[in-house]
Parts: sequence; C-alpha cells; structure tokens
Amino acid sequence: MGLLGLINRIIGWVLDSIAACTHRGVVVWLVPWAALQASIVWALWSFPDYSAQGAVSALMSLFPEDTAAAFRHYPQHLELLPSVFGWTRLVLGLLCEGLVVAAVAGVVVRFRHDLASARACSRSGLNRWFSVSLVWAVSVGAVQVTMLVAPAVIHSIPAESAKLFLLLRFVVLPGICAGLLAALASAIPCQIAFGQGLGASLGASVRALARHPLASLVTSVPLVAALVVAGLVTDSSGPVAARWGVEAIPPAVLGAEILRLCAVVFWASAGTGLIPENTLSISCFSEAPAIKERSL
Repeated sequence: MGLLGLINRIIGWVLDSIAACTHRGVVVWLVPWAALQASIVWALWSFPDYSAQGAVSALMSLFPEDTAAAFRHYPQHLELLPSVFGWTRLVLGLLCEGLVVAAVAGVVVRFRHDLASARACSRSGLNRWFSVSLVWAVSVGAVQVTMLVAPAVIHSIPAESAKLFLLLRFVVLPGICAGLLAALASAIPCQIAFGQGLGASLGASVRALARHPLASLVTSVPLVAALVVAGLVTDSSGPVAARWGVEAIPPAVLGAEILRLCAVVFWASAGTGLIPENTLSISCFSEAPAIKERSL
C-alpha cells in the first residue's frame, strides 16, 4: 500500500469511526454516563445548597479534612471543584467507565463487521466487566501516572527556560500519553469481539500498534487533546475565575468533561478498526477484508 493509499484509508477509517459514534447503540450508553458526570458537577456547583448537601458531604468525607473544610465555604468550593471532580471522576472511571468503553467498542465492532447483535455486545461487556475494567484501569493508570509525575519534572525547570517548559508540557508529555493510549487502543475491542484474556488482548493491541503506528496514534490524539484541555482548565481555574468570575469554573469543567467523553467514545470506536488481521480479517487496513462491512 502506497503512502497516498494509506492516508486515504486512514481518512476513511476516521470518518467511519466518527459516524459510528452516532449510532443509537453508542448513544444509549454515552448519554446516561455523560448525565451522571453532569449531575456530579451540578451537585458540586450547588453546594452548599441544601438539595446537594447530603451527597456532597458524604463525598467530601473521603477527602482530606482541610480540603473538606474549605469546600464548605463559597467561593472556595468553586475553586476546589476541578480537583474534587477530577478525583471523583477518576475513581468512578476506574470502576465503571471501562464497561462503557467496552459497550461502545462492542456495538461498533458488531455493526461494522456484522459479527453479532448489538444486544449481544452489551451482554459480553457485562460478563467481562472485571477484565475490561482492568484494561481500562491500565490505560487510565498509565496516563494518569505520566500526567502526575511529569508536571513535577516540568515545574522544576528554571523559569528562564520557557521554551523548554512549553515543549515538555505541550509536546513531550502529550506524545508519551498518545503512545500509551495508542498501544492500548484495540485491547478492549479484542476482548469483546474474541473473548481474549487480559494478556492476550494487550499483546494483540501492541501488535496492532506495530502494524499500524500512524493509525494507532491518530486514534489517541483526540483523547490526549481532550486531556490536555481538561488539565488546562484545572490548572487555570484561577485565571478563569479572574477573567469570568468563579461561577465560570463549573461550566468550564463540564465542557472539558463532555469533550473528554466524546474523545473516549472515538478512541473506543476507532480502536475496533485496528484489530490485528491475523486474529480475524476485519481490520480497516486489510487489503482484502474477509468480512463485508455493514452500513451504520
């Protein structure tokens, strides 16, 4: 396959993956999960309003005492909202978001390759909840550790090295995260489509990266960009408040979270097109696919 042909295939695969994200089976899973995230932001935003006190008070009991005490006062609770929501989302994500990713990948792979019904994919995702959650935990954990450790190194750079700081913050760090996510992009689709275990699905995903490095990186770029935006919102809550007021912080956090969820769905959808050809000839990059694709 020549370079032009490869580029055309990647463009077509990206457009197909975006179209797949609008399938009703995907929306059925995405909307309730997004609504849950929005309700958490609303509850944190409304605190200390009486209607949200019970739930938020129970949540804040899990945080350090000084953070919980500061969160009981306006406008400190809005300034702390990005951090509190970030940790809450991380824990919920490790527990449940893997199932959402698995369901989305299952819906797309079934309809894209006509393997089975979308309802069957949901049952498969539920049955393999623990396994897919482990893969998602590895994905989130690897990126989260990178994003927690790297800033400490970046902020140790002398102030006069502004260019190096920007290079590390917006090129090197996102590049590492993109590589990690690219290496894991097709692990959950392999689990759902073929019933592979944790080790086999991770190995298949790494082999997919080796076969299609450019396409794998394209898969992860939107998610990394969304994470960068979310990080900027968290780090810039002070400037956001200074320019638009503290009440602008919750909408900014919610907007960044919706962007992240859309990127997660694309990552799950696009990953189904990277399944290694030697597992089953359904890769979007196979020269002669053995299974006819079905229109969404």
